[in-house]
Amino acid sequence: MKKKNAVAYARFSSTLQRDESIVRQLESIHEYCDRNNLELVEEYIDEAQSGTNDRRERFQDMIEDAQNSDWDFIVCYKMDRFSRSVADNMHYKKKLSKYGIRIMSVIEDFDDSSPEGNLFGLMTMGLSQFYVENLKRESFAGIMQNAKRCMTTGGTAPFGFNITEDLEYEINEHEAEGVRLMFKLIIDGYSYAHIINELNNRGFKTKFGNPFTSNIHDMLKNRKYIGEFVYNRASKKNADGSRNNHRKKSENDIVRIPEGIPRIVDDRTFFTVQRMMMNRRYQGYSNGTKTKYILSGLIVCSNCNFSISGMISYAGRKKIPRVRYTCQSSKKGRDCNVNDINALYYEKYVWSIVDEILNYKNIKKLQDLINKQLTLFGKKLQEEIDKLNEAIERNSKIVNELTERVGSLRSSADKILTEQIGEYMDIIIEYKNEKMYFEEDLKVLEYIYQKDLKQRIKKYRNIMNSGKENQLLLRRLIQRIYQGNDFVKILLRLNAFIPFKLYNDLTYEKSEIRDNIAFKYNNKRIEPLFK
Repeated sequence: MKKKNAVAYARFSSTLQRDESIVRQLESIHEYCDRNNLELVEEYIDEAQSGTNDRRERFQDMIEDAQNSDWDFIVCYKMDRFSRSVADNMHYKKKLSKYGIRIMSVIEDFDDSSPEGNLFGLMTMGLSQFYVENLKRESFAGIMQNAKRCMTTGGTAPFGFNITEDLEYEINEHEAEGVRLMFKLIIDGYSYAHIINELNNRGFKTKFGNPFTSNIHDMLKNRKYIGEFVYNRASKKNADGSRNNHRKKSENDIVRIPEGIPRIVDDRTFFTVQRMMMNRRYQGYSNGTKTKYILSGLIVCSNCNFSISGMISYAGRKKIPRVRYTCQSSKKGRDCNVNDINALYYEKYVWSIVDEILNYKNIKKLQDLINKQLTLFGKKLQEEIDKLNEAIERNSKIVNELTERVGSLRSSADKILTEQIGEYMDIIIEYKNEKMYFEEDLKVLEYIYQKDLKQRIKKYRNIMNSGKENQLLLRRLIQRIYQGNDFVKILLRLNAFIPFKLYNDLTYEKSEIRDNIAFKYNNKRIEPLFK
């Protein structure tokens, strides 16, 4: 009698398990095939792979090879070695049956061609899945207890920290210097790429002993640096085992313990950097790299909100170069009627504004301008705080109303209400965080003195005279330039001149008729900043 062909599938799920686990599975499979007159033609082995999903390299190889094979059976030690998911098990069982292949288990030796066998098979798979999910729940409960005691829940410590034998966080003083350096350089206006180079030049290494190569954006958002222990923030895995790391759980499910671990940076520094990173993201902040068009990355079209960048074209038979700043909307297939401006005239105008600001003769006028803006800024902050207080009170009432209804309805309705409460709580927390920015700025507001301005003017004039970091200087002094057909508006960043840090930008708008700049620039027609 001709032997039927079979392949073996073996798997262990944890790196803590040993190779002997695979050896024992294969020995049992070989014995099973000998007893049942099966010819074992191939072995597929997955090491340290979870059975709760099907993203296993050798498993997928086996499924693909099965399509054009002469196999009759796939033999595994237990069905949970094939899969611990009932859905996956049923899916692949059906798929393999189309190829004429059955799945056999050494331990659960029942006839799955009969109704009774199918029932026992489903029961076995269901119990296996229940075991895994119940184990996860119990393990998670233990992990949550550790988290509430601010103990590590696994993984590598963030850069700047070590983990003690008691599973607690302690500061790594050398790495902490690198953390503080990152935050300082962001506040000073440097790009992520510049900061990475600076870290490497100073000899800092990642936790794995490698040079920094990737974006440090996520590191700068880590609230552990202000001493806040955070756990259970990431969303659950999807059905296929993948996870969307951008989705976060409700605040009701997140463990947050302020001052739960040692802090490396102060709150003001941390939240100032968060606001600056948000501005980079939503305002198209340039990374400060050197280009021959020094205003590129600063100018926005007043008509379509696309960026305006420098470009060169060649006109006439003699191919005379024409350098100008033009709207980039055409690259996105959009039409915009905002006219270009000659780059030479444009840059000359912008530098004239900078020269005026950094002129020691104008220091009293600059002081008066900034102090006037600080007064207006304080009033605006209070208005925003009042609005947020109203919004917080309004949403808190909704939360209270929903909370009173929980428990009086069916469990399914309770779950919906609980989710709604979590959503409103998230909104309240966002409002409170925003309010904190405004309140902290309001606390530190004070009028500035000429001695404060002299120090900063000297620093910026030295940069301008050196000519080495002119583009970075402009980004410190100018938040944005809005270009239209009627006016060009420069939004000056007054934060650069005040001796205290603000979460929000203190700005002043300088407006000029476009044609005064665009047509053979003549500073006699330009309205001065200080009249």
